Amino acid sequence: MTEPATTDPLSFRAAAEALKQKDRTGRALKAVVLQREQELGAQIATRINSPDSTRPHLRVTLSALYGHFPEFKPQRTAEDMTKSVRAYITAIEDRIAEVTADKVQEIVMPHFHADRRRLSALESETEELQAEDKKTLGLVEELAQLVAVLTGAKKAS
Repeated sequence: MTEPATTDPLSFRAAAEALKQKDRTGRALKAVVLQREQELGAQIATRINSPDSTRPHLRVTLSALYGHFPEFKPQRTAEDMTKSVRAYITAIEDRIAEVTADKVQEIVMPHFHADRRRLSALESETEELQAEDKKTLGLVEELAQLVAVLTGAKKAS
């Protein structure tokens, strides 16, 4: 059975069933409600006149019962609260991820691409410098050999 809305007028049998009470007929609930009406001097149950009966039919809403009988109100368990908080936190995390991705795309990525271009230029300049270093090293080695030959020739003379 689906849960009735809190504002739907219910028979006492249906209300007792919705409240998960052991009262199958709803008579005990009806007695408690009528007694509370007497005590408070307020109407909790709705009276519906019936053309075929001399007494009105009594109906009660769950919201009226919850208002006058706090003990009937369903207790939220830690698991219920965890589910609702988890859904809320998940929504917040999704929003944070979305905003973060937008900000990264807007602010960080242009710098990243510019830095990548600079890195690429530096790498090609480094390759050019390494090629020049190899050429210079070759010239220094040739010069060292010439110096060695010249200094060896002076020693021989």
